[in-house]
Amino acid sequence: MIALVCMVLCALGSACGGPMASRDRATAVGYLPDGRFLMAAAAYERPATLWTAQPGKDPRPLPFDYCSPIMVLSIFSMSAERIGLTVWCHESPEFRLVALDLPTGLVTPLTTAPRIDAGVWLPRSGIGIVQYRTNRTSNDDRCHGVGEVDTDGVIRSLHLTVLLPTTSVSLATTLPPPDATDCAAHTLARAPAVSANERYTAFFLHQCPDQCAGTEQEWQHEWFVVVHDRITGHSAASPHPFRRPYDLAVADDGALVISARYGDTTGLWYCQPQDCTRPRSLAEGVFFSPGFRHDNAYLIAVENGEIEPTVIKLY
Repeated sequence: MIALVCMVLCALGSACGGPMASRDRATAVGYLPDGRFLMAAAAYERPATLWTAQPGKDPRPLPFDYCSPIMVLSIFSMSAERIGLTVWCHESPEFRLVALDLPTGLVTPLTTAPRIDAGVWLPRSGIGIVQYRTNRTSNDDRCHGVGEVDTDGVIRSLHLTVLLPTTSVSLATTLPPPDATDCAAHTLARAPAVSANERYTAFFLHQCPDQCAGTEQEWQHEWFVVVHDRITGHSAASPHPFRRPYDLAVADDGALVISARYGDTTGLWYCQPQDCTRPRSLAEGVFFSPGFRHDNAYLIAVENGEIEPTVIKLY
């Protein structure tokens, strides 16, 4: 694993003569179907840039021109020649889901909706699974939920019932409504992820003891990881909670990579859906934008504030 990570660093980093400046930082990464990885980088007062590379080989920039300034927050696969991006634009609406045509650099909007913070587009299903926020002026008291959106930009509640260790939760009635102006909710959800085959949806879920305060105020409390099987309709939650829920990835077989605090350690955790009682530690630190390679054998992620991505061999 260490050798592979070093090859990635040398291909992209300025210390080995790579093309990226030292002031750049990676904001999102993802695997392409052919095994290459795609990375988005950003620097202060500069638009985002996109690069593709194989470990150990020189990266090449991709043509990419959309709203400016722009930051790429997440990357998700759509087809052999199209990649999905969650982007932040310095104009309204700020957060958008778009598709990037790799050969031409053409960017096509998939959906825009007020107060989307993150999301994934499911091309075969024609919908997006998104994280939304209530409309409050302060970050401290904004509450987050997870819902569905299609091209009309209307966010709809998830009609799922999730069995937690001590109770069951109906998301449609307990999450903050997508059009809410305050946090009149008893449950929060964030960081949705979808497997490449579109079978599994995963997200963090927190049940408040009473009416929820803002997501940031509930950050240190218990968050469970929910996996929903879109074929069988079954939803299951992790047997043990996490704290500081940063990000998630879910593989085609339902395996999870969880960026959060578990016990006394913040890092990346791996577990199979049938047994998440003792998740395996992959790396320590705060990571974003985790993603599986098409064969689920490797994981790529961005460590907070770093220039280069981290690549981890899972088996």
